[in-house]
Amino acid sequence: MSTIACPLNFKSINSNAMRVNTAAYFVLLAAYLYTQNILFVIPMYLDITWMLFIGFNSAPMYNISIRVLKLLRVKETRTDSGPKRFAWGMAFFMLSLLMIAEIFQIEQMILIITLKSMVFTLAETTLNFCVGCFIYKTLAHTRIITVAI
Repeated sequence: MSTIACPLNFKSINSNAMRVNTAAYFVLLAAYLYTQNILFVIPMYLDITWMLFIGFNSAPMYNISIRVLKLLRVKETRTDSGPKRFAWGMAFFMLSLLMIAEIFQIEQMILIITLKSMVFTLAETTLNFCVGCFIYKTLAHTRIITVAI
């Protein structure tokens, strides 16, 4: 039976920690936009690569986010990590394009990717709105992709 849903993988993730993570990404992207120094993007790129290919539980920025929330005594909120994994894939792709644009100094591409990434991270941080999940649902509704459950 096929159904339209976010990709579930039945591994939970602390959504509050991800919101702190994306807030840090937003700050790194803003610093990059202001300074044009690629060194601000590299930690975010490595962290997303780590979450996507190794696992989010051991990702450095995710673990720092968990510690910050514990210090602030913010309760944990769990959600399925499948939609986040889809978003990490999108972020990995966008940041890879950003690195290529940086190497070839394609200024318009750098600006567009950076601003879009900032909007996506800001949506996740402030509104708890995952753009990756929204895109996934849109693709599923148009039957470009299907999910079998």
